[in-house]
Amino acid sequence: MVTSEITLVIVEEDKTGLQQIIRQLAGILQCQLRHREAIILYDSQKISYDQILEAVLQVSYHISRFYVTEDEC
Repeated sequence: MVTSEITLVIVEEDKTGLQQIIRQLAGILQCQLRHREAIILYDSQKISYDQILEAVLQVSYHISRFYVTEDEC
């Protein structure tokens, strides 16, 4: 399994809906919400970071920045 992490810097304060959408995606291992960040741990063999970005943008959240890291396990 290849575990990756994407950190999204979100403009909106309310991220409740965002967490629900992210957790519905296949391959998501963990989602943590902080002040203006969503830190998402995922299996990059099941889902790619661009699929995560697309899902977030489709529910009208605005991403100001994102960072991706990848670790092989």
